[in-house]
Amino acid sequence: MTDYTYEIAWWPATDALKKDVNAYKPAADIVAKHTHLPIFAGLSVEKGDFFLLVTWENAAAHSAFLAHPDAAALAKDHPELFPPEGAAGVLGVCHAHLNADPLSVLSAPVVENAFLTPKENESFDELTKTLVGVEAKRAEGGGGKYGSGTIVGTIEERPDQLVVLVGWNSVEAHTAYIAPDGPAADFVPKLREKIKGVEVHHVTYTRLA
Repeated sequence: MTDYTYEIAWWPATDALKKDVNAYKPAADIVAKHTHLPIFAGLSVEKGDFFLLVTWENAAAHSAFLAHPDAAALAKDHPELFPPEGAAGVLGVCHAHLNADPLSVLSAPVVENAFLTPKENESFDELTKTLVGVEAKRAEGGGGKYGSGTIVGTIEERPDQLVVLVGWNSVEAHTAYIAPDGPAADFVPKLREKIKGVEVHHVTYTRLA
């Protein structure tokens, strides 16, 4: 488990962000004054939502930033990056504690951001073991063809869920890997038996700081 806190936030991408996620760089530079750790941004394949992943020393560091005038100035000084006030606003935000450094996974061409809700009789540890098993299977079978890297973590705001970040070479590679005739055909049913809900976003991340 890493010592850092990972803020994951997403909202409807504005036209500026749809055109180029690097448009968020000025805002990321402001956030970077308050954390020396990596900041990533990207668009989801499914809906084109804007995703932001900020690494903080801990939750207190993020809280300190939110209390700083710089935080309030973000939307005021960069309205082109955020939905208008009164619109759908932030779709989601959470703080995750991951079992390993996600840097290499976030550098993959496509990153699966999955929020899993285990069944009541399934423990986080057992579900994590299953996920680690899927990753091991992928590595044994020449996983470079599909992608590599699986990170699992708990979520402060969602104590009944796990967040999973998986690096893929493409969305098509993910689809092929878990297909009925794919390399993970025997693991997928085992995983589905352990969960009652899943929310998945495929994101292409760019490091902004």
